[in-house]
This record gives sequence, C-alpha cells and structure tokens, in this order.
Amino acid sequence: MKDFSTLVGAGTGVVLLDFWAERCGPCMMLKPLLENLSMDYAGKAEFYKVDTDTEGELSMQFSIRSIPTVILFVDGEVKEKIIWVQGADVYKQKLDQLITDAA
Repeated sequence: MKDFSTLVGAGTGVVLLDFWAERCGPCMMLKPLLENLSMDYAGKAEFYKVDTDTEGELSMQFSIRSIPTVILFVDGEVKEKIIWVQGADVYKQKLDQLITDAA
C-alpha cells in the first residue's frame, strides 16, 4: 500500500484498515461484512484493505501477527485493533464511538 501515508497516516477522520490475505479463510468470512459496513458508513469512515502477503513491511510496522486484523484510525492515529473475526455489532460500536469522538 504505497499510498498509506496519504490515505491513512496523514489523513483526517476515521479510517478502517483491514489486514487480510486471500489464503485466509476467516479473512474471506470477514470480507462481506466489511463490504456492507463500508456502504453503511460511506461519508463517515474510509475503508481500505492491506494484503499481508504483498505488504509485509506495512504488516510488520503494525505488528500484525494474526489475520484478519482490523485497525481503526482517527486523524492518522491508531485508536483500536480488532483481531480475528467479530460480529458486525463489534465493528459498528467501535466505528460509531470513533466517529462521535472525531466530530
């Protein structure tokens, strides 16, 4: 993700970064959930995916040891890290809180 610093690091607002790999079954389970959330939160939060197989350096930068891992940022700062697959309500609760705090 060569544009990381532009998209997330120096960005403003709430950003969800999904660390995943195509070979990862749980990552594939999480994919449709995050796609739906990205539509629900359009205009409120940005969603990006990081393929850990091709973005090893970025994965190491955030100490990704298990996938899927979702990291939530506000104004370029890490605020939450969610490891493994959780229910939609967990992601919604975190997003709602961060969006409210960022406003």
